[in-house]
Amino acid sequence: MATGHINLDRKFLPVKAGEENDPDSIRTMLAFGLSNQPSWDDLLEKHRVVVLAEPGTGKTEEFRAATQRLRDAGKPAFFCRIELLQDIDLRQAFDPGLGTSTEFDEWLAGEQEGYFFLDSVDEARLHSHSAFEIALRRFVRALEERSNLNRVKVFVSCRVSNWQATADRDMFLVHLSGPPVTKTQGNEERDTEEFIPATEGVAQDVSSTTSDEKDSEGTEDNVFQLAPLDEPQIQQFSIGKGVDNPAKFIEAIARADAQIFAERPQDLLDLIEYWKSRGRLGRHEEMLVFNVQKKLDEPDSVRGITKPLSAEKADRGAECLAAAATLQKKNTLILPDRSIDSGLREASIEPKDVLPKWASDKIQTLLDRPIFDEAIYGTVRFHHRSVKEYLTARWLNRLLDQGKSRKSVEARLF
Repeated sequence: MATGHINLDRKFLPVKAGEENDPDSIRTMLAFGLSNQPSWDDLLEKHRVVVLAEPGTGKTEEFRAATQRLRDAGKPAFFCRIELLQDIDLRQAFDPGLGTSTEFDEWLAGEQEGYFFLDSVDEARLHSHSAFEIALRRFVRALEERSNLNRVKVFVSCRVSNWQATADRDMFLVHLSGPPVTKTQGNEERDTEEFIPATEGVAQDVSSTTSDEKDSEGTEDNVFQLAPLDEPQIQQFSIGKGVDNPAKFIEAIARADAQIFAERPQDLLDLIEYWKSRGRLGRHEEMLVFNVQKKLDEPDSVRGITKPLSAEKADRGAECLAAAATLQKKNTLILPDRSIDSGLREASIEPKDVLPKWASDKIQTLLDRPIFDEAIYGTVRFHHRSVKEYLTARWLNRLLDQGKSRKSVEARLF
């Protein structure tokens, strides 16, 4: 299989705290061209950006590729993993080929804008909940003078399920606001560590931002999520990964009604692997079973070691949550230990009620799996309705296999 990053001209969707990003609604809006989809060129015009994405969407590769494109254009651009900033200085944290301490010092001594891509908040939090704030503090310290923040553009990535809408965004913007305000106390001036509030501090960093780039509250759009792949991107990716007859492959995806299994690069890689090994795609049910198995696996080997969850336990947990969501007619699942609006809590499933013997960290591990998508902040939902319905049917079938009477099982439905 061909390797290397494939430039798909990925698009993004603005995300605002408290607003729902229903995957089905997104698909509908995209199909009818009703959604604003900024590109990397648009994001690179901004000063503070958070990119949210679920596993398998390719956010890390997108960050690396964006860094490399800027470097190829002769611009100071640097990439590092946030988890490294817990223990080492920024100068030592740059990925090989995507920044050096010498280049950083040259940038500090100059006057150019610099681009810094910090990946990824969720991986850093596997080791410490405070990792993100520690990383931001180390990053600011490495700039030596806070005035240098006025010429840095910072991009942060995170899994949606690990991003806390208000707290994390405010932390990000406040730590990376401009120079500290000098306050007067009596006849004595003193520098404080109190920065301009996030909603105003960003304005200082992005004073040139035009009004049409800002939302109704006057603050710049800072948080985005990667949009799903469209058909031209699927075809381009397939060609790049060595599919000999991409048109036939695209046709097979449509015939199997498998478009929902080709929206993310990792899912598409799985389909390509299936296609190459069998020379075909299966019926919709066959592809559904294949996709569920893949999505319940942890694609990140490091995360699989640090946050283990057996395949059988993930399977049973997903079935139970799907059944609860289906039978209670609720679409969203509350992430563990999250404070959310009471109305949203009323309309959502509390996984701890469904899986009472599970520890919170195991529930979080399951909800981090790519079988779940973002919904409203603090909640997730199954990636697609057909996945939820299939898992519910499997749960009901399991009850019958365990000897439950058909009458009692039907009573749960009717």
